[in-house]
Amino acid sequence: MLQMAFEKLQADKDSTEKKLMTELRNAKADIDLLKSSLTSANRECKRLSTAVTNATEKNQLLKNELQEYRQDASSYESDIIEFTEDYSVVQNHLWTTENERNALQMESCHFSNDYIYVQQEVTVLVSEQRKSHGQVPQYSFNAI
Repeated sequence: MLQMAFEKLQADKDSTEKKLMTELRNAKADIDLLKSSLTSANRECKRLSTAVTNATEKNQLLKNELQEYRQDASSYESDIIEFTEDYSVVQNHLWTTENERNALQMESCHFSNDYIYVQQEVTVLVSEQRKSHGQVPQYSFNAI
């Protein structure tokens, strides 16, 4: 009986040792897996850190570029205002010139009409003068 109890204890001991050894191997495998995961996580962390640094630098470059574009836009806005003012001045000069041209054209028409009237009057007077002296007119006035 003692022998059986001893054998049972021995069997339990062997079984417990096997279980403990299996658990130790599993624990070592888990530790290796965790180390591998930690290494992978560390690499991913470094990669993400580099990506964040690059994104931050790119963001700063874009901010600087945006500031330059804003300055250029401001400069262009003042140029546009200046060109608009110049355009208005030129437009006013053009209207003034067109009005003066129209006025001169009207004056020219009046002068032409006056010339034709005076020419006809002179022709009539010369004709009458020649008739009174018995001469036939030898010339006539042509429009200019």
